[in-house]
Amino acid sequence: MTEHEELLMLRELVEKQKAALLEKEEIIRKKDIQIENMIQALLHARKKIFGASSEASKPMEGQLSLFDTEKELAKQLTAEQKKVAVKAHKRVPRQPGIRMEMLAGLPKEIEEYVILPEESCSLCGAPLKVIGKEIVRTEVEFQPAKLIVKQILR
Repeated sequence: MTEHEELLMLRELVEKQKAALLEKEEIIRKKDIQIENMIQALLHARKKIFGASSEASKPMEGQLSLFDTEKELAKQLTAEQKKVAVKAHKRVPRQPGIRMEMLAGLPKEIEEYVILPEESCSLCGAPLKVIGKEIVRTEVEFQPAKLIVKQILR
């Protein structure tokens, strides 16, 4: 192959590559237009669904405004606002021993669970004996017009 033939082949290859490049650029341009159209359609759909982004209404023909300008209204509103200081809340912790003091003046009712002589242990079958009595819990029960302190022994 001579230099002249090689040069012709290279020129032909360059022309093919230029044509392919032009085709690709045209495809990219069409895609860009398509993307721009889709973006505009999306923005339009959002505006239709969610409405205008501003709550300000457009002035109507023949309707008077109560306020001179929006800026003056904003200045008046900020001037009228006053800062109010609120005192911080401090919780007072409960004092130990106050509960017994509060319950001391209320009438007491004792509820006792008694072991019957015929009861026996479920594991070994031995008869049950009372070993001692202790207060399990203390409840304050509200009954209309009276309060009763119940002590439950076991």
